[in-house]
Amino acid sequence: MRALSSLRSWLSPPAAPAEDEAALDRHLDDLVRFYGQGCALVLNLLHLVFWPTDPWLLPDPRVLAVMHWFRASTFSVHALFLLALRLPSLHRRPLPLFAAGVAVSSALFGVAMAALGGLDQPYFYMTYLAPMGVGAMPARPARRLWLSPACGAVICLSYFLARPEHAASPHLGAALGCMAFTVVISFAIGHAMYLLTRRAFLTGLALDRSRDILEEYSEHLEDKVAEHALQLRRLAAYREQAATDERARLARELHDEVGQQIASLRYTVAALARHGHGAPAVGELDQGLTALGEAVRALVADLRPRVLDEQGLGPAVRWLFDRAAARTGLPCTVTIREAPGLTIPAAHAGAAFRIVQEALTNALRHAGPRTIHAELRIDGDGIHASVTDDGRGIGPVDMIRAGMGLFGMSERAAALGGHVEIAGRPGQGTVVRLHLPLHDEPSSATAVPHR
Repeated sequence: MRALSSLRSWLSPPAAPAEDEAALDRHLDDLVRFYGQGCALVLNLLHLVFWPTDPWLLPDPRVLAVMHWFRASTFSVHALFLLALRLPSLHRRPLPLFAAGVAVSSALFGVAMAALGGLDQPYFYMTYLAPMGVGAMPARPARRLWLSPACGAVICLSYFLARPEHAASPHLGAALGCMAFTVVISFAIGHAMYLLTRRAFLTGLALDRSRDILEEYSEHLEDKVAEHALQLRRLAAYREQAATDERARLARELHDEVGQQIASLRYTVAALARHGHGAPAVGELDQGLTALGEAVRALVADLRPRVLDEQGLGPAVRWLFDRAAARTGLPCTVTIREAPGLTIPAAHAGAAFRIVQEALTNALRHAGPRTIHAELRIDGDGIHASVTDDGRGIGPVDMIRAGMGLFGMSERAAALGGHVEIAGRPGQGTVVRLHLPLHDEPSSATAVPHR
């Protein structure tokens, strides 16, 4: 059974996709044209080379006359075949044209060999070359089944029709048996050539597709690498700019708030030195120290609010918006929904707070809003926050090429597996949404209280 299965798969290999089979047919037609043109050119070249030598190689006048006729007739057939291939209608159907050329050449071959001698002479056995030559051309099994036998049959028919008396030769059985064997060998060689051609062609198609996929993937990968390189460059620039901005802000705060308080204390101390330790001067000194302490505490709160570490993310966001409302006079409201029993990792709480803070700062600085509202929801799915304003709005945002503030928010969220979305329309306000999943943190990690 295994041998029969192997023979069946050898005779009829599994079909490829329809488009691949159609491409293979076109490739086989190209091979037929190439093989047919090559055979016709080579055979005619051999005729031209050996034609002048026939008088020395074939001294028998009868044999020489037959060979001259054979060379002239087959040379003409091959030349007509080459010309016919140039016609568009025949060029598109090379196999029938090739088969017709083989049939005519085989008939002329059989007639010429019959004129040279009977089956007791070597001439008939030279005709075995024709099926073997046809066998080297790859063709599908269905075409091969009639191509090789047709070549042998035409030779035998033309041979015995030209000289019927040769059919009475005692060598008839051996001659026909050898011809049948030659046809079988021709079929086997041709089918093997077909299988090799088929495998090579289909493998080439698969390789071409793989190369196209790899090229497409390589281009996509190059785009991704370039995009990530841009992100890294922008992140480095953002961090440098953020550090520069923070230093500049601290310098302004120290100069405007703390510096002024220190200058006021100097004047108070100078007054004390001039006028003595009166109660009014001491009171002024106490007020100056109190104001200086408040300025320092405000500065420290901007750097890292204590409420975030002591009370958690929700109270810290509420403190942030209450502080903004007190500074600007705008309605800055917060809605907070918290699932009880959750512990928020410090990194997540800090990132969420800074993203909400940046969204609030952007709205106050750029949007010109009348109101700002924040929603904060903390549950098992993560941290969800949104900051909505009714300001001038914003158009579509490319987070990769956005400004430093928006890019920084996106990078903070992405570093913890989250993402930031910004939506808005000019004149209709803007909403910034944050989703930050809560991943399991090592037990040693610092956590922010959640109340």
